[in-house]
Amino acid sequence: MQDTNDAFCPCGTPAGTSSATLSPPGGNPGGNPSATLSPPGQLLAGMVQDLAADVSAAHLDGPELSAAYHAMMACVRAQLDEEIHAVHTANFPSVQRVEVLCRLYFGHFHVLFPFVRRADVLGDWLLLLAVAAVGAQYAPDSVDAASDGALATVLDMVVTGLVDVGSSDDCCLGDPEADGLSLGTLQAMILNVVCKLHGGVRREVQSALAERYNLVAACGLMGLLSPAANQAQEAQTVSAWLAQESRLRTGMMVWLLDSMAAYEFDAPLLMQFADAKGALPCPDALWEAPSVHQVAAATQSSVPFLDAVEMLFMEKRLPEHLGEFGSLLLLHAVLRRNREVATGVPTMLSSWAPTTSSPTPSAPPRVFGPRVFRAATLGTWLPASPTLLEWRDIACGCMDLLHARASANAADFAGWEHPTTLFLHLCRLILLAPTAHLHTLADSAKDPARGLVLRWATRASLKARLAVIHAAAIFRHVRRCPTGSFMEPFAIYISTLVLWGYSISNARAAADQSTEVSLSDALEWMHGADGPEAPQPAFIHLDRPCDEETVQTYVQRGAHIPAFMAHIGDVMDEAAPASILREGIRLLRRISTTSPGTWGIEATYVKTLKSMLRVTGTHGME
Repeated sequence: MQDTNDAFCPCGTPAGTSSATLSPPGGNPGGNPSATLSPPGQLLAGMVQDLAADVSAAHLDGPELSAAYHAMMACVRAQLDEEIHAVHTANFPSVQRVEVLCRLYFGHFHVLFPFVRRADVLGDWLLLLAVAAVGAQYAPDSVDAASDGALATVLDMVVTGLVDVGSSDDCCLGDPEADGLSLGTLQAMILNVVCKLHGGVRREVQSALAERYNLVAACGLMGLLSPAANQAQEAQTVSAWLAQESRLRTGMMVWLLDSMAAYEFDAPLLMQFADAKGALPCPDALWEAPSVHQVAAATQSSVPFLDAVEMLFMEKRLPEHLGEFGSLLLLHAVLRRNREVATGVPTMLSSWAPTTSSPTPSAPPRVFGPRVFRAATLGTWLPASPTLLEWRDIACGCMDLLHARASANAADFAGWEHPTTLFLHLCRLILLAPTAHLHTLADSAKDPARGLVLRWATRASLKARLAVIHAAAIFRHVRRCPTGSFMEPFAIYISTLVLWGYSISNARAAADQSTEVSLSDALEWMHGADGPEAPQPAFIHLDRPCDEETVQTYVQRGAHIPAFMAHIGDVMDEAAPASILREGIRLLRRISTTSPGTWGIEATYVKTLKSMLRVTGTHGME
């Protein structure tokens, strides 16, 4: 077992995996996130902070920002009623404060979701308002907190006024342009939905989930993801290429946000996997300041997004010049493809061959019952057919390939992990664990979902232990490299539920089985790499870096290996479920006070876990 600062890769690093240059996140003007990092991480954070300040200063200060600020204030005044405007803009942030908030946006949010160019912010007053409102989520509590909070309120009021759903099926934006749609307006709408989804207010969450329909409709009307709009051209000016790339990234952000809402809020998918017909976004650094030669090279090497997904699944390789945003998109494409297979394969009609002949009179009629549809609802965490099992294993291999790339990049930066690492672990949990059922069980301890969670922890114990490893890795990542991403609270919350569900289910199973050896454990022992004589670690620290052999041994024989975590102890101990919930609460409270970003939804998750802690401490999951 290793105990180093090397990047954590649960399934090893496949040979021959290419790596791209990692772009660390920017600094934190007004905060000090590097204080939670290791000494190499602190050094890198300081270097990146200076670099981010230099880059952003080239576009987001001076007379241009002052002019854009005054234009924003004038347009807000024109959009809102006089009384409403007076109430919500009385303590509006100053131009200097807006400059700081914009730098915070590009130093944190933009690192993970780069779909707004710095140069475009000053030319669109609504986009400037949205960027500042999101940047305010990364500002530490100060005397400016009240004025910062007015930004999100005004943004939502303005966007609501511009978007008129009415009785029409189309999304109609109140824009005077000929097509009625503005890319900057759509980008502002995306940022507004992100803020409302993660503000922790139920009414706003429901409103934001409904507003996703506007985003998807606008994306389709503007043709952001159509092949024609992103078709490669040999001769292209830099400005035309930048505009095309901005449209592509905005459409991909809508597609990505739709994917995240599906597993974060159990919302229905509004877009299909195949809707992303555009090209794979170029490396993020190239998009910020390209030259004519770089644009020509990027155009020639452009790969359609769906082709890149096929390359990952079928050829087990990654496209060249893959950026972090492209990696994040491919990761969710793997997840979405498996979800589509899981919902389609278990039905009889999907495997039926069309025929015009009538059934044989002597053949008994086929009985259709709810059994088929129950299998379809289990998802990828407990495959209902060999086909689903193969698809899940292939998806794990694709994610391993993307994780190997991230691990190679982390090694180049002294173990510092890029924010996409959080999603590499989180998507494994969605694939391997009954996250939707765990969320349901968290709301009601007596829900029938408890039987499915118990079934997952005992019958699918190998994959359950792999999910436990990734859940623990999320704990470790958030402790070492908090970024303030709007998905961090959910990642901590769902990781806590996975660890809690596995721990309490195995405690109950052990009590039921007494000292008898279960069939599942016996099969795991038989399928071990070298049989019962194989060497076995005395214990494992789940939230510390582990080599591949130790991880695989735990996955295969974890029932016989004590697994420890910081502040928890052995996850199979009788007191572990309550300790897991306390640690989840502690991490959520920690990121709400010391993390670079605070969104508001952390308090909702803390409330749920505290309620579970009261039940777990008295009755468990009986």
